[in-house]
Amino acid sequence: MKRILSILAALAVVFNFNYAFAQNQALVSPWIYTLQGHYITWLLQVVKKEGNTLTATLAPTTQAEPATNNFPITVGETEGKTTLSFTTETGNRIELTEKDEGRFTGTWTNKSGDEKWVAIRRISADAIPSERAQQRKIVAEKMLSKKPRSDVPQACAAFHGHWKGSWSVGGIGTRYLTVSEVAADCTAKITYGSNESVPVSGYMNQRISDDGTLEFVCNSSTGGTCRFKLRGSDLWANYSNSGGGSNSAVFERVLN
Repeated sequence: MKRILSILAALAVVFNFNYAFAQNQALVSPWIYTLQGHYITWLLQVVKKEGNTLTATLAPTTQAEPATNNFPITVGETEGKTTLSFTTETGNRIELTEKDEGRFTGTWTNKSGDEKWVAIRRISADAIPSERAQQRKIVAEKMLSKKPRSDVPQACAAFHGHWKGSWSVGGIGTRYLTVSEVAADCTAKITYGSNESVPVSGYMNQRISDDGTLEFVCNSSTGGTCRFKLRGSDLWANYSNSGGGSNSAVFERVLN
């Protein structure tokens, strides 16, 4: 009888070790990070585990480029539940407790002591593209939701949307222009760059002229200016700088 109990005890130790090992290894995975009051999500990538410390990165789910801001996450245990704690780059403290398989919930606390609800859920690496696509759709709908009102001149209202075009020379590649929140005085929020998804931030206020022309510095290194004018359903663009450089492109609207 004692021999049987000894065998059972040994098996229990092995099982608990294997279970704990599997649980710890399961932490090395992509996670979707959700914060109360925010419609965007973040991708928390746990890349390795050493002892009770995880190494991870955190970036908006819409961001296509891999994040490089490695930071540590401390793994603990409370009442048989795995806990995770870390501090973000901006100094916000995150405390999470395992809720169920593949899901943690907890609190986000900033330097002023304000608290919000926060959660992470584990996903597979194969699911990242679909998560990104879904999040980009949500962001696009949110950022472009404020359609121009009836008091906005049509020449300005027509710019509203997300546009893409390729410059004819220079091998610059495809560029994207986002125009949102066009006001009655023809002031709009705009972004311009190589990111195909509608940006969450980085917008600047720019006025569209009375003749329906949008002009702004689009190349900070040369001081070059991009000038957009609506022709039919497309935006015709011209670029120029003080050094005599010039370029042209036609931008088509991909989202409205």
